[in-house]
Amino acid sequence: MKKKLSLKFPKKKIQNLIISKKYLGNHLNMKVLNEFGFYVLKNALTKKLVEKYKNYYYENIKNQKIKKSDNHITQVIIKEKNKLNNIIKENKFIKIVKNFYEGNVGCDFIRIVRKDIYNKDLLFTHQDTGYQSGNTNDKYSLFIALTECNEFNGGINIFPGTHKYGYLGDVGEISKKITDKFLMLKTNLSDGDILFMNSNLWHNSYENSNLKDRIYLEVHIQNSFEPNTKYLVLGKSNNEWKISGDTKNLFTNSRTSRIKILNKHLSRLKKMINKSL
Repeated sequence: MKKKLSLKFPKKKIQNLIISKKYLGNHLNMKVLNEFGFYVLKNALTKKLVEKYKNYYYENIKNQKIKKSDNHITQVIIKEKNKLNNIIKENKFIKIVKNFYEGNVGCDFIRIVRKDIYNKDLLFTHQDTGYQSGNTNDKYSLFIALTECNEFNGGINIFPGTHKYGYLGDVGEISKKITDKFLMLKTNLSDGDILFMNSNLWHNSYENSNLKDRIYLEVHIQNSFEPNTKYLVLGKSNNEWKISGDTKNLFTNSRTSRIKILNKHLSRLKKMINKSL
């Protein structure tokens, strides 16, 4: 007989955090970030700087220099020489992250995660660690809001403190039977705010119901000495173990390649069924 799954968590502590709103402010609170796995930094970037990167995004979309990933609901891949990557060179950004990793800050990817009139689906509850490479602890996504990102256009919802469970060992949807027992917070960012989120933290997003653009510029930071560090933000990066290039090329039979093969088989099967009808 299977033993019923039970997860213990400090509900009252999380309730107090949400009621007090100590998870947001104009100065990054590392204690809250470490304890609950997230923090909302208000007015982190100036409106002028946000407008610059929002314009870069729309220029890239218009000129088709960036496009949505085939196997991801919201992800838009950014190539290395794209101007959107310059966000990590901005003095304002560097000041925000200088206290991480004793001043040795690296980045392994930068991307856009968007919802709009064409890409509006909800995203199930998950954690990001299983989609990443390298060590699993003490890594953070900085979701920079280039637009209003709220519950109505599919903004990120988080489950405070769930990063404490670590990597769960799968990249699938975390069961609603589990998440319904936890406290969920709608982050609701204004343009220029930044959501700091530990990569192990559980999160999801609703459907974009008002069809207004929801655009985050996501910068994933880690210790610069990690082997898969792609960009040095500040400090030093001197590691004799180094991974360069696209980590997808490490595998001949990856999760993504299997999905593509299954989709081809499914498409072929549908055509066969349609012909037989």
